[in-house]
Amino acid sequence: VMMMLVYRRGLATAMRTQIHATYSHAHVRPTTHSIKIHMHTHTCTHTSHAHHAQMPENHVLYANRAACYAQKAMDRFPEALTDAVHCIELAPSWVKGYARKAQAEYLLKKYADAEQTCRAGQAIDPGFALLRSQLQLLRDAGHRTNLEEDMLSANKTAAANEKSRGNTAFQESKWDEAIVLFSNALEYDPTDHVFWSNRSAALAEKEDFNDALRDAQFCVELKPDWAKGYNRLAL
Repeated sequence: VMMMLVYRRGLATAMRTQIHATYSHAHVRPTTHSIKIHMHTHTCTHTSHAHHAQMPENHVLYANRAACYAQKAMDRFPEALTDAVHCIELAPSWVKGYARKAQAEYLLKKYADAEQTCRAGQAIDPGFALLRSQLQLLRDAGHRTNLEEDMLSANKTAAANEKSRGNTAFQESKWDEAIVLFSNALEYDPTDHVFWSNRSAALAEKEDFNDALRDAQFCVELKPDWAKGYNRLAL
């Protein structure tokens, strides 16, 4: 184990030196993400052969490189998806791999695929926060997630706590804080029309009218006989 740790630290130092030398000749300053991608690429390639059996965490390397590819500054989303898929193939019970895959699919605007990936991950760990957040990102992008699945996975107690804190922030005119807290409530329970209404109101106060309209539409779809939802929509 100690030998492997020494090997990996030495490899990382050597790779950093090599990468900086390469970029120096090209008169370009390497970014943090480009350095990480080079390092993960070298390690993934190297450990896929003689060292594969000695490094059971190999799937983590693909997950890490996928995370680097998924940075908007890198704009290499198809490669992020490829690495995330390989990560899941190596470790199908490791839930974080599903979060990486869903993130890449979301960035590629494959929203239905991203939802399916999130659900597969939730079957392994229903409470995994990254998947809960990713599902809300899909809704915020306009994707209608499966209502029945949302009802089954809802945590109404946690949602109510976030809503209560959001209401307090709203009453104190702390619009940004209120939006975050109502978003948290929606992550826990996107089936409650009041949460969508409340966030719509906070967004409207920030004059973010497009997102306020989106939330009002979700509210009305969930509760078409609730008059207040139409008031949010009209505003």
